[in-house]
Amino acid sequence: MKSPLLEFHQIFARERFPNIVVTPKGTIVATWGTSSLKSRRSTDGGKTWSEVTEIQKPGFQSGGLTVNDETGDVIVFTEANHPPAKISTYI
Repeated sequence: MKSPLLEFHQIFARERFPNIVVTPKGTIVATWGTSSLKSRRSTDGGKTWSEVTEIQKPGFQSGGLTVNDETGDVIVFTEANHPPAKISTYI
């Protein structure tokens, strides 16, 4: 029997609005949140994950995240609370 092509790992619970990107160096960055914006990262293809980092509290995922392919910077778009609200950008 062949190995599975896809393995599932729970990286957060009881939250919504997940987003995920992969940097040019292969680091996976996941963000999520409704009451606060949180993040975890993996440098081994998703086998293991860092501890949760709180990006903004209060915070609300607003438009996801993207990665600059030239610099590797991960850009996170967030709002202070549920829309409509002030929008912030973190790099």
